[in-house]
Amino acid sequence: MRGNYELLDGEWDFAFDEEDAGERERWQRGHDYPLRIRVPYSYHTPKSGIGREDACAVVWYERHFSCSRRAGERVLLHFDGCDYTAKVWLNGMFLGMHEGAYTRFTFDITALLRRENRLSVRCEDRADPAQPRGKQRWTPRSISCFYTETTGIWKSVWLERVPSSYIARVSQEIETEHDGIRYCYEIAHPQPGQQLRVEASVEGRLVAAATADVTDRYGEIALRLVNKNKILPVKYWSPGAPNLIDVTYTLTEKGKVTDAVGSYSALVRYDTAGRTLRLNFQTNFYLKMVLDQGYYAQGGLTGTAQEMEEDVRLIKAMGFNGVRMHEKIEDERFAYYCDAYGLVLWCEMPSMYDYRRESAARFAVQWTDVLMQYRSFPCIMAFVPFNESWGIAHVSFSEAEQRFVHGVYELTKALCPDRLVISNDGWEHTESDLLTTHNYCASGREIRESYADLAAFLSGGRVRNTRIPFAKGYADCGRPFMISECVGICFARDVSDGGWGYGKSAEDEETFLARMGDILQGIRSLEDCCGYCVTQFCDVMQEKNGLLTQERVPKAAIERIAALNDGQWEKRS
Repeated sequence: MRGNYELLDGEWDFAFDEEDAGERERWQRGHDYPLRIRVPYSYHTPKSGIGREDACAVVWYERHFSCSRRAGERVLLHFDGCDYTAKVWLNGMFLGMHEGAYTRFTFDITALLRRENRLSVRCEDRADPAQPRGKQRWTPRSISCFYTETTGIWKSVWLERVPSSYIARVSQEIETEHDGIRYCYEIAHPQPGQQLRVEASVEGRLVAAATADVTDRYGEIALRLVNKNKILPVKYWSPGAPNLIDVTYTLTEKGKVTDAVGSYSALVRYDTAGRTLRLNFQTNFYLKMVLDQGYYAQGGLTGTAQEMEEDVRLIKAMGFNGVRMHEKIEDERFAYYCDAYGLVLWCEMPSMYDYRRESAARFAVQWTDVLMQYRSFPCIMAFVPFNESWGIAHVSFSEAEQRFVHGVYELTKALCPDRLVISNDGWEHTESDLLTTHNYCASGREIRESYADLAAFLSGGRVRNTRIPFAKGYADCGRPFMISECVGICFARDVSDGGWGYGKSAEDEETFLARMGDILQGIRSLEDCCGYCVTQFCDVMQEKNGLLTQERVPKAAIERIAALNDGQWEKRS
């Protein structure tokens, strides 16, 4: 983080471009915009101020802003997320374009900046199942578990002032064999005589520091993080003890400080041993996760920092130690709150739904962008590129799709060697660090019958409510096994309103808790199962199987849900 920034969120001019005439008519050079929209909310949402349900493939935004700068200063323009293709102009001059809905892109606008400026943005989002879209529908109306699309700017837009040569990116790779972290950095426009200093502190006391000469745009500094001021000199991060390390990066040129940024890191180790999942040096870490789709009642996919923080607090209060962010690349602040409060996070790529060479190439580029932006958050245990064979529908037998999925697995391991990778969550795995299955059976008895003989299931034995565990040519090699989707119960009152859940709906809170407890007890009885993920944190539009409503109202007492996660079956009533 760098303190010298300015948010451009708020009221913008807005127009639907139904005929896709904007570029031809050069709206970026001046246009009478008929509407106002509140950025960063998609026009589909009530919080945007528009709240239109119908799709429009092309929309335009315009924002006027004042900006002055000092000599030798650069100004960067950041877009944290635009769905799906964005073209950007400043004062009528084209800055560039970006494809992909979920990651940040940046322009250096210094050369085009005036005291008074006009920023124009064209966003295009077609109903194309070949583009990564997650749970966004490509049909006229929402169906099944697919919801209203998100078109346009849906994450923050902001300006950042930096020196002429500046710290452009920092990241970390954890080296637990040395109780250390390798801090990687990128310097934009490096100059002769520059040095970068990295300092790591715990509870206000310096633990380690090192300085390196800047000889190239990219570099790294390794620090051993042993705190000699403590009896127990090394503190690792975990859900029960979210120990964070404050980090500062200081860039100097010929001894003078020219740039400085703050960050943080943590020591954490995720690995496996046979069927065992290990966190740090625990011999057996049991995952109690909840699935979260990251939708907000009035904001769609866009939440405020306060809403994200409260969601993390609620998940912790319900007794979960992890969250699977499903089919969405959430705002980085959510990952920060997971780091700060202590919550393991799975980072999952939004699916495409039509496999071909072009969509595979597009997917690989966008997934790489996700990994580069999110790889350093300590809470992220696992990266999940694919879910339930969506977008790779023939992976069980298609050699081309298998090579693609295996290649994405290897790419992820190469860029994030200190994290786990789940190749295709739910079923039909290729190479994978965890073996996961989805099963919405209605009782603990069915769970025990399905997975008590795990070897039989993993060798291809049929189980109700799920599919085969491996793609053809791949087989069990003794990795940890978990049920990464289960429960999914809705209340009868929600079915009457057109909502749905899995299995028979619950009549009341007692029925709901009894069935959830029975399923979790069945899962906990499986000797070779390392955890579960409950569907889901809150309702999303027509899918009413949340533990909370979409407005975050608990459907059952939070402390009773926490008791179930703690294995207190006898204390349900």
